[in-house]
Amino acid sequence: MQEEKGGKVNMQEKDRQSLCTGKRIAVILTMSILVLATAGMVLWNVFAAESAYKSGSMEIRLDGINMPFLSPEDKNPGVQTAIGKLTLSRTTAPTIEELRAKSTKWNVSLKVADGSGNAVNRYNFRIGKYVNGEFTAVTQVSTGKDANQGYYYIFNIPVTFTIPAHSQITGQSVTKNCPDGRCLYYTDAAGTKKLAKEKCTDEVTIVTVYLQVNAAQTGLKTYSGTRYEGATAGITLERPKYQVTFRAPGCTNWQTDEIKKEVSRGESVGKPLEPKKTGYRFEGWDRSGEEMSCVKSNLSINAVWKPEEFSYRFHANGGSGTMDVFRLEYLDSGKLPANQYVRRGYLFLGWSKEKRGEVMYKDEERMHADNPEECKYNLYAIWKKKRANFYLTEVKEDADMFTGDGKLTGGNGTKYQEHFTDSSYAHTDQEDDPGYFTGKE
Repeated sequence: MQEEKGGKVNMQEKDRQSLCTGKRIAVILTMSILVLATAGMVLWNVFAAESAYKSGSMEIRLDGINMPFLSPEDKNPGVQTAIGKLTLSRTTAPTIEELRAKSTKWNVSLKVADGSGNAVNRYNFRIGKYVNGEFTAVTQVSTGKDANQGYYYIFNIPVTFTIPAHSQITGQSVTKNCPDGRCLYYTDAAGTKKLAKEKCTDEVTIVTVYLQVNAAQTGLKTYSGTRYEGATAGITLERPKYQVTFRAPGCTNWQTDEIKKEVSRGESVGKPLEPKKTGYRFEGWDRSGEEMSCVKSNLSINAVWKPEEFSYRFHANGGSGTMDVFRLEYLDSGKLPANQYVRRGYLFLGWSKEKRGEVMYKDEERMHADNPEECKYNLYAIWKKKRANFYLTEVKEDADMFTGDGKLTGGNGTKYQEHFTDSSYAHTDQEDDPGYFTGKE
């Protein structure tokens, strides 16, 4: 039995509990006769009889290093190191004439063991069909006619394997070392279709394809029919990558208004530094948490801003009444509400930021909310005492007005004292300085 050399490819895949967090998987298969790609980076080293009809059996050795294993019945992925062996055998070896002239049945089996030789029962491929959600194991296959030669040399072996969530078949390849041999993978036993590109799904996908083994020749059969001795066939499974763009126009703490990240399908995109913008509060992003925790397409994510609020609170400052808080948003403008406070004997002049300050804003003055450093205002009413009113009336003569026992009472109740007759004591009514008297009737 002639042994063909094969390569070996290692793949390390991080085990994730969530199907939304798998990694890129590449499948590389190396065969002397034929072999199927599986999810994970897998290497099939093929040891086949120089002519199967002489030995009565063929053996395909499958080596997988740190490959993920997932059977159709077990949807919990794991990572193991395993070596699989696919065997085609018969109790009696057919002659070359029998092999050429008619279909012959062969037993097919697969054994998988870990690096120490211990059997494992979780792996991501099985010999058999997966149809309408049901897996049916296959233990025997028959030879069919070679499309080029017309002899019964070809085995169509159904192999079912799993594609992890968010991964897809992106291509297949064949490399040749010698001008002999055949390979390819088909979606049906007739070999009328080559392996189709699978679309990404959110869950694990189970796929059945057919590998064609040439019983008469060592080598692999390509889609075009070209034969290659010691060829390597590969199917690549990978996650598409998407671009996620965070946009925050006017941001003051980023170097630019945009931050771009490349994310594999199914992965979460990390949020950038929270942006800041003069005069605005950052409210979050315009995409849902689910869209960002499991990316499935290119995304444009925009900052959501809310203008800072400017508040104007009014204080009566000695007056009475009520006034509501007046509010504006950043960069808006509006007139202050008309003064609603009153104070007996006083005129309202306007508003100040200080209780005893100068008037800064007139009644109903238009305000511009353009200084985010000062967005909370306390406005105090500024009052001015009304001037006294004098009324001239006829003065009645009264000899006792200033020397007798007459009593005068001021308008605010202040009693006249006869020894205070100087005009400096005859005050008009002022705040904290009440008047003394008015004229006598």
